[in-house]
Amino acid sequence: MHSDMSMTGRKLPILRNRHFFGLKARAYLVMCDWEKAEKYAKLAQHGYTMMISSQYTDRTDGFNKPNSSWMLATKFEQNSDNVQLNDGDICWASWMCLESNGSGNGNASCFGQPFVIDRHLYSTIPVSDIRRNVFIDFAIDQLATKEEKIEALKAYSDYPDWIYDSGQYINSTPGVGGLSVKFRLSGGTDGHNNQRVGFSVAVPMMRVEEMILIEAEDAGMQSEGRGRQILTDFATARDPNYIYGTHNEAYGNTATSPFQNEVWWQRRVEFWGEGMATFDIKRLNIW
Repeated sequence: MHSDMSMTGRKLPILRNRHFFGLKARAYLVMCDWEKAEKYAKLAQHGYTMMISSQYTDRTDGFNKPNSSWMLATKFEQNSDNVQLNDGDICWASWMCLESNGSGNGNASCFGQPFVIDRHLYSTIPVSDIRRNVFIDFAIDQLATKEEKIEALKAYSDYPDWIYDSGQYINSTPGVGGLSVKFRLSGGTDGHNNQRVGFSVAVPMMRVEEMILIEAEDAGMQSEGRGRQILTDFATARDPNYIYGTHNEAYGNTATSPFQNEVWWQRRVEFWGEGMATFDIKRLNIW
């Protein structure tokens, strides 16, 4: 488990157990205690910084290695049962990471079972938003030839032919549109050819970006203008062309305000694949 505690158990300066403040912020958010959730979300952020664009889309270390925004994480080791048994089919990276065709293993890469972003949600991500680049454009499937598609996939991966093959393995509707390259295999070239190396990834369980968005929502539920400013500062770091009010689709839900929907959209895009969706849907009572 990764946290701001050293391997020796000594408390580190500045980052002293900040993830505990993060857990409190999560709990108070669920309870709709806006004041306390904001308080602890702000405390949790101390000493951490948001991932920059190059980190978010990094083809080697993208979402497989702790960085300055990760507050809590877990790590899969090469000798763990999850990675060793049954060719690692049950481990996180087998399901979430593409680009392992060279090893011949991985449910996402080789057996037609990758997770794909919702097509409508993808369509709402502006081209100027860096997070759009970790999802493969559905338009590539409309290109005429395999060669054209592989060429287009070079914008997303150093292994475009493998991504193409992964798309063809999908049983229902073969294609690469919506495939995610957010989570990269560990170990560089070795990890792409040896699944035990590649599947030995770190997985984020809490990032400072979550705390910023909790702070924004809770501040906004007390003073919408204040929350909007925090949200806008966050969003423009991902999309310099961001304009508040363009991502507040209600999906038929009348219980939440446009402001909360705007925060929810940011959470859906920012934390895709990181396990936030169910909690948000229950909290916001979205059907």
